[in-house]
Amino acid sequence: MRGAIRKPIETSTGLSVCGEAENGLEALQKARDRCCDVVLLDLAMPGLNGIETAKILRLEVPHIKLVGFSMLANQFREELLASNIFDAVLSKTDGLIKLVKTLKSLTLGPAAG
Repeated sequence: MRGAIRKPIETSTGLSVCGEAENGLEALQKARDRCCDVVLLDLAMPGLNGIETAKILRLEVPHIKLVGFSMLANQFREELLASNIFDAVLSKTDGLIKLVKTLKSLTLGPAAG
């Protein structure tokens, strides 16, 4: 899935993907080490799930925009948004167009979406 969304994100948003991670611990380390504007997290990552990773990032790097992106998103969307951990929560079934619009909105403001 990471490979399938990388190119559309880069070509449609003007953002550069600065890293990819296979699990939550790796995502946490890469987000800490790199100057990221947005971190896209699957909620069901191995090692440290996306919710726990987001909680840590929210505390350590509060300026980063966090997007939950998962097949589980529809089930937990309202709860996750109410927690103020994620800036956006999308289901993988929402499609690339919605993901691109959300990323543009988070990085360039609402007029960009």
